[in-house]
Amino acid sequence: MRREVTGLTALLLMFMAAPANAVSRSAGTSNEPTPGSHIVGRYALCQASMSKRVIAVTVSRAKPYNREHFSFPSQSRGTNAAQVRALAHVLCSLPVMPAGVQACPADWGANYRLQFSLPKPKGTVVVGGAFISPVSLGATGCLVVKGLGTTRWMMGSSKVFSALGTAIGLRHATQATFAGTLTN
Repeated sequence: MRREVTGLTALLLMFMAAPANAVSRSAGTSNEPTPGSHIVGRYALCQASMSKRVIAVTVSRAKPYNREHFSFPSQSRGTNAAQVRALAHVLCSLPVMPAGVQACPADWGANYRLQFSLPKPKGTVVVGGAFISPVSLGATGCLVVKGLGTTRWMMGSSKVFSALGTAIGLRHATQATFAGTLTN
């Protein structure tokens, strides 16, 4: 007797066949939903000249999966326009996430949301500047960056964490700074 594989069974088999800490992704544009549909303009950071116009960044850490200690607050803001633009340039120069299955280190869940802002439009009564669609950045696991128009990755690049640290006032920041230290 022959049995057919149902959708749920097929999904289970695919999950069990994938190596631990693997992620699969198609190359190309990213269709992931980004939080903050109220964002003015819905521009991606790497679109046109957006990265050259940013003046500030707010960095918010999502609650990690494990008990981790961080040497800086869960929300930080960078207002030095030159440092924020340098961070935007580094993010936009990251390679596109390769297609297929990738074996990744353990993901502790240290994720960040970067909200870049533009200068206040001249001649308007808008309080503050317009925002660009948020960027999400994983400091552990596959080191994936979403919200730039295409999903990118930081594997093998230490420039992102250094630029991010500089933008929010952390000297000598590394990936370990943003991944946190596990505590008991």
